[in-house]
Amino acid sequence: MFELLNHQGVRKVLIIYNFIALLAFAFTAAYPVWLYEPVGLGGLGFRPSFIAYAMGAGGASQALWILLVFPPLHKRIGTGGVLRLCAWAWPISFTINPMCNLLLRHDLRIVFWIIFPLQAVFGCGVAMAFSKIPKPH
Repeated sequence: MFELLNHQGVRKVLIIYNFIALLAFAFTAAYPVWLYEPVGLGGLGFRPSFIAYAMGAGGASQALWILLVFPPLHKRIGTGGVLRLCAWAWPISFTINPMCNLLLRHDLRIVFWIIFPLQAVFGCGVAMAFSKIPKPH
């Protein structure tokens, strides 16, 4: 095990992977609550039925990212590259969510309905990080 951990690049990949896993579990727990909470409390105030549709669309988006984007991206930038890209993309995606609440608070609904779906689709792309488990050569 120590030999594997000392193999070039393995520690970095494992650190990035675990960072992304922590973000994923935290986001998965908090996201539906945030979608449900009233706008005045920092959420988006969606109905449970709409939240179900949004979560389903997110799952479909993840599937498309993994099936269509991940293979050529992984071939081009490798395991570490995909993990680094996802590690940077997810926190950026997190910062867009509070901005969506601010848009609703200021009654900028058209801008919200442009940004929120785009963020939801592109934010789901970080699921690619879980498609490539590092393996030693």
